[in-house]
Amino acid sequence: MRQPDQRADRCRCNWRCLRFRQLYHPSLSWSDRLLCFLVDLYVDHPHRRQGIAQAMIAHLVAYGCSQNWLRIYWNADRSNGRAQALYNRIARLSPYLSYYLDM
Repeated sequence: MRQPDQRADRCRCNWRCLRFRQLYHPSLSWSDRLLCFLVDLYVDHPHRRQGIAQAMIAHLVAYGCSQNWLRIYWNADRSNGRAQALYNRIARLSPYLSYYLDM
């Protein structure tokens, strides 16, 4: 069984965080290809709507293709219409619901 891989990327400009991306690669019981769960995608407010998030996802897609990943998936806040507009252009909405248990 593969060990989960977790990584985070940051880009800083003038000591301010422009973007943040955190990834987690869970294993599947029915496929030997990895998934990529995009845990966090953040662009600092003054730098939004400049294509940074879309470029980050495009870079991740290119890397995932080179690594033969099966899928990239993520969650979005229902109230974040701007992010959803981007996601609706570049991806398909999952038919599944997300559930969680607080511990």
